[in-house]
Amino acid sequence: MVSLEENENLSDLKGFLKDLLECPVCFGTIKSEPVYQCQNGHISGCKDCIPRLDKCPICRTTNIKIRNLQLEKVAQRLEGKG
Repeated sequence: MVSLEENENLSDLKGFLKDLLECPVCFGTIKSEPVYQCQNGHISGCKDCIPRLDKCPICRTTNIKIRNLQLEKVAQRLEGKG
């Protein structure tokens, strides 16, 4: 049986992971791969926003299509696919 404290910790963790996967353009949760980041490690955008971008919305660097395979695994797990 899961205690109330453990349940709250799991809920906090899930919220934290969803925040990590927030698109900085539309503020939606990035749900499926690919997850792109810029050369400085910022999430570049979701699959709907990234085609319209030529710069990182956070630091303005132009190298924005570097896949983040670890965050893709997190996104898959949150969707129940992994």
